[in-house]
Amino acid sequence: MAVPDSVSLRKLSGTFLMNKDLSDDPEAVLSLQGIGWITRKAIRYSSVQLVITEAEENGVTKITIVQTTTGGIENTEERLLDWEFREKKDSVFGQVNGRARWVNISEMTDEWFSQFDQKSLDAAHGEVIHAYTESVGLSGDQWKADQVWAFETINGERRHTRRIIMTRGDKVLKIRNVYDWKSE
Repeated sequence: MAVPDSVSLRKLSGTFLMNKDLSDDPEAVLSLQGIGWITRKAIRYSSVQLVITEAEENGVTKITIVQTTTGGIENTEERLLDWEFREKKDSVFGQVNGRARWVNISEMTDEWFSQFDQKSLDAAHGEVIHAYTESVGLSGDQWKADQVWAFETINGERRHTRRIIMTRGDKVLKIRNVYDWKSE
């Protein structure tokens, strides 16, 4: 279902479902992150629900995401949009270091991030969420994920999307995750 116009990055609270038909295949990115074959297949064929709660704490936006996949596997992610690094143990990706911030899309230099729907960007005055995560303690090169969250019109419907650039060593992959609106 299309995301209502009342939902914005500044009012993101609600329940979203990953649209696997419109999202890019995550297989290569998960492999680059060192995720095993069985886990990659389980992720690929699972439905993914995000319950997002957004609030202000001491002048900083806090986004809490409870991600549930088929079978009830749950992972909680908290992001404070203050661009400070925070380390955490992720149930899928292991130890990671991440940070997030509000940013104007014009500050994101890779063309992959400039392909968002202009109408949605104009409505948000060009403001998007930039999230950065890197692996901690992997043998070999660490992986790094740059994400920009925004909205796009896809097949005539407004969707929440996350464009991701994943790097590990000299390998660079780009994918887009697309989310449908479920409820408030």
